[in-house]
Amino acid sequence: MNEKTLLKFDGKLNTIEARTLIDSLSSYVTILEEANKSFYPNDKIDIKVTTFRPGSFIVEIDIIKFITNQLLFENHLLTNLGSITTVAASLYGLRKFLKGRKPKEIAEKKDGIVLTNSSNDKLELNRNIFNIYNSNVSIKEALNNHFEALNQDKSVVGFSISNGEKKLFEVKNEEVSELTNQEEIIDERVTEKTIKVKTSVTIFKIVFQKNYCWVFIYKGNKISAKIEDSEYIRIVDAGEKFSKGDILEVEIEIKQIFDKSINTYLNKKFTITKILNHYSKNFQESLNI
Repeated sequence: MNEKTLLKFDGKLNTIEARTLIDSLSSYVTILEEANKSFYPNDKIDIKVTTFRPGSFIVEIDIIKFITNQLLFENHLLTNLGSITTVAASLYGLRKFLKGRKPKEIAEKKDGIVLTNSSNDKLELNRNIFNIYNSNVSIKEALNNHFEALNQDKSVVGFSISNGEKKLFEVKNEEVSELTNQEEIIDERVTEKTIKVKTSVTIFKIVFQKNYCWVFIYKGNKISAKIEDSEYIRIVDAGEKFSKGDILEVEIEIKQIFDKSINTYLNKKFTITKILNHYSKNFQESLNI
């Protein structure tokens, strides 16, 4: 069973910043995979970028679903929710509705819940969509990263998701800045936690000695992080060339400590557990279509 998704970046024709594209695709793929794991835990999906279309920058994605047990569908969480593409768009839409803030009110209904946002607007949605949005850290961070990438790239004036037949989600650049983070309900009993994020970092300083940290730029800040991807360390030892300014698409673990004085979690330690792709700083040239 195949699905098609179109991601459209409105703005400057035929070109897009490399970081915007990498972070957008990485974030969107994470959301698709996490939604599939939550609603279809026994099914596998294969996600492929099939083409880049000219005219406001459009990315076409095919989602190939391998259904391992059709009988699961009748009682599955995703029944009546639609496709994985629709679920992903609903998660983006929920972030836009909440504007990064906590719901002002949550009312239970027989078939779902009704949320009231900070502007007193109401949204009725499936309870399972809200549950995964509220509890899945990977989805939260992917949404943060995606909207942060859009916010940083001022040449992108809008972003939308469609299934090839109709538009499922749309946001304008003037709305993006308040969507880069989502307030969370803090449990002060949890003093330490580790989150896992799929994102991109820019190389700032290279250190080839074992057990030393490299220095990267992540979300506009310098961070030091160990690379614990043994397979990629072998590639480095074999002589792959790296330069300051190169972009790495990575899976990163962030250790966070709760600070009572400011009632929030602070990042304390970064560990890159897997390097997915390495793009030279000249990669941007190949994206001008």
